[in-house]
Amino acid sequence: MTKRIVALAGGVGAAKFLRGLTRVVEADSLYIIGNVGDNLWVFGLYVAPDIDIVTYALADLWDDERGWGLRGEGFQVRDGLRLLGLEDAEWFNLGDRDFATCIFRTHLMRRGYPLSRVTDIIRVKFGVKPKIIPATDNELVTQVHTLDGWITFEEYYVKHRFSIPIDGLRFVGADDAEPAPGVIEAINSAHMIIVCPSNPLASIQPILSVKGILEALKANYG
Repeated sequence: MTKRIVALAGGVGAAKFLRGLTRVVEADSLYIIGNVGDNLWVFGLYVAPDIDIVTYALADLWDDERGWGLRGEGFQVRDGLRLLGLEDAEWFNLGDRDFATCIFRTHLMRRGYPLSRVTDIIRVKFGVKPKIIPATDNELVTQVHTLDGWITFEEYYVKHRFSIPIDGLRFVGADDAEPAPGVIEAINSAHMIIVCPSNPLASIQPILSVKGILEALKANYG
């Protein structure tokens, strides 16, 4: 029987690690629980940065030099939005094919598909064998506290490039977030749990903040 491995994953660090891991373990034995704390609505689209980075990396399409997006990307849509004066386009970058992924995700979510189902559909379309499951289908947003108030971690990371002081961290929506279908089942049946080399506060803690996940880990491996 194939031994199931569960990995808790953020973005860049996890993507590099998981790409290597899939070379030494059976791909269909790997279940990846992805961080959703960086997910955000921008350009009218629902963007899932960490989950997309992992998906692209395992599809061998990730631009690992830049650290996000797909290799060989064009940026005509972003440049067009900048020309039209859309403020978000000045700080948040998506390549043209990355836009396509997010348009597809948003289209399905507006039709009522939960994030976990959409993530699985995208995974299959990219030919990725390991399962990728968002920690929750509910909205959960990582925020940091600055001198001017709370902002999303994605703004702090991408827009401000860690350049402003912060003195607080919170996970908005965590109290009501339920594990996505398959998350607890994967943990309960895993032979091994791996915490990927991701930011422990910004990438791993949002996963653990979803009620039931930390408890399942403790019950099985604590």
